[in-house]
Amino acid sequence: MWFNQYGWKSNPFLIKPFEVIIGSDEVKNKVMNYIHGSNICFIYGDAGVGKTSLLKWIESNLKKYWCVYLNAEYLGKDFDLTKFLISNTRFLRRLRGYEYPKNCVILVDEAQELNKEVKCNLKAFYDENQIKSIVFVQNFFDLKGLDNMKERIGARIINIKEISDTQVFDLIKIRVGGINPFTEGAINVLGEAGNYNPRNILELCEKVCIKLDGKNEINVNDVKRILQFKPSESVKESNSLSPMQNKIVDLLKSGNKTVKELSQMLETSEGSVGKQLSKLTLNDVVVVVSHKRPKVYGVKKDE
Repeated sequence: MWFNQYGWKSNPFLIKPFEVIIGSDEVKNKVMNYIHGSNICFIYGDAGVGKTSLLKWIESNLKKYWCVYLNAEYLGKDFDLTKFLISNTRFLRRLRGYEYPKNCVILVDEAQELNKEVKCNLKAFYDENQIKSIVFVQNFFDLKGLDNMKERIGARIINIKEISDTQVFDLIKIRVGGINPFTEGAINVLGEAGNYNPRNILELCEKVCIKLDGKNEINVNDVKRILQFKPSESVKESNSLSPMQNKIVDLLKSGNKTVKELSQMLETSEGSVGKQLSKLTLNDVVVVVSHKRPKVYGVKKDE
């Protein structure tokens, strides 16, 4: 198989839910706090940003809870929440007179597909304290389908966004283990070409590796050629830089800086700065002057 030629035992770029989630520590903490607080919350984000992986992580890491993952897209028309909960109540608990599982947490993927009956039952069980917490997840922000839950959800809404350029490196590093054929420049291109969406990036990695048939080192030109990739905007001429890119270049002219230092000076997120730096490095305007973490960037000097 193609992946054996690189030294991998299996395909490292599978897009199935993965136990290691990149760039979502803050999100994980928020969701866990909502669950421990017996709340209902709503999570949304584009396809491929890691929502299902997050739910699977929660399911595996919630201790002392009966946690169940439900994909509403695959629930049959005859799905009965009451019967489901009763059938999953332990025998000893039934002997004590309890009808439903203790500390029940429901994780609902593709929430927009829930039918009216299941939504009504979820609300009723939650209001009666038979369900401790509910996490609803879908690709887009729209609570119309959860009208009966709006008041319970309140402001507990989380938007999972794309990852930063640094997190692209982490994503690929974790997946490939100790065998990483991609150069730093190649990873920068993969991040931008995949719009910093984890699923897109993994699919592009797989495509490139299959095409290159076990090449030991995959560089910028390899990736650009296979993906027929061109940067989304030309930034080689100073008058073609975006306002933020101009600010970054001006700051770097006064001295080399890290992403964190630039984000503090610009009063914006590290993710936003990182993406702009990635574009600037791709077009030879900015270079990495130190690869030790945290990376240090500077303006490329004319030769």
